[in-house]
Amino acid sequence: MFEQPLALALLLLAVPWLVWARRGAPRPWQVGGLEPFRGLPSAGGERRRWPPSLFLGLMGLACGVAALAGPRWRGAPLLRVEDHSLSSLGGWDLAAAPQRRVAGTVVVGAPDQPAAEGEILAALRVHGCGARTEIVTDRPAPRRAPAWLHWRSPWPQAMVSNAAILAAWTEDDGWHVHWAAWNLEGPLWLAVEGQPRLELEGAQGVAELGAVPPASLISLQASSGQAPDQRPADDVWRVPGPLALDLPPEADPRWRAAVQSALPEFTFQAQAGHRLPIRFVPDADAQSVFFPGDPFARQPELEAVAEIARGLAAWRARWGGAPRPRSECEPPGAPLSWPQDLTAVQPVAAGGRWLAAAGLLLYLAALALRSRGK
Repeated sequence: MFEQPLALALLLLAVPWLVWARRGAPRPWQVGGLEPFRGLPSAGGERRRWPPSLFLGLMGLACGVAALAGPRWRGAPLLRVEDHSLSSLGGWDLAAAPQRRVAGTVVVGAPDQPAAEGEILAALRVHGCGARTEIVTDRPAPRRAPAWLHWRSPWPQAMVSNAAILAAWTEDDGWHVHWAAWNLEGPLWLAVEGQPRLELEGAQGVAELGAVPPASLISLQASSGQAPDQRPADDVWRVPGPLALDLPPEADPRWRAAVQSALPEFTFQAQAGHRLPIRFVPDADAQSVFFPGDPFARQPELEAVAEIARGLAAWRARWGGAPRPRSECEPPGAPLSWPQDLTAVQPVAAGGRWLAAAGLLLYLAALALRSRGK
């Protein structure tokens, strides 16, 4: 409930405040007789009431002590750092992520770009720290991290073993798969569409699968046919399906016949699957196929068909998806130590600031009433 519960001991300061508030109470005086006082109106034995300044002072003290203790307010954190790298995204539903985010959400990493502990800590330096700072990542929490930092993993258990397909590509003899395994027991198989095809040996290697039908699913399996680990997202690799060519408006009409005769797996139907842009002008799109102008406008028909076939075949040989970073698939190493430049940070929640301000105003009001004898 409080970040520094020992600070609540300062509530004992209420004792000297009560003693000081009673200093205005009537004191006994020794007199020779009561005759001079008989004409005065009697108080009727009324009980002395506590002055308003006493209650205001106690309320100010309670607010100030609560602010120093650092209350933990329920609700969303002031700052939330989300790790969107490959290893973290598999542990939580991305579709629900926008509903869980707050105004202070900072995203680090990407599916093809790992987020190391240093990048996460750098986000704290840039965006500041709040008393409800939350880090969502599968990276281990730093040693000697402060109590106000909530380091949460999207996975229910830490990863101690794993197997992954790091990359897959095509060559003249078929598909090749780069795989790796860490701390696994038992045989490991490489399967195509759920059917075991090749038993793997060792801790890593490159397996030759040969011909694989388009849009097939390559996966790693245990001897039981199930996933070999608790994180199956990196155990599979989807072979590209039919590619739909996207021709420029100025393309020669003979393109369709040339592609269908040379490489029939390429189509021109939008619903066929992946879109593959054809460009006659260089651009920054790495997924497009570039030709220096329309081949049919530069050379005879047979030579133009051969150039188109060579260009598409070369692109198909290179295409196979983005390789997965090895650091995102292997179990994490030893945690880092909490950096020295963030050790002295003692953030205060926004609610704590309001409590401190309210306590100061109440205390000043109590002193003002006390000076008037109230």
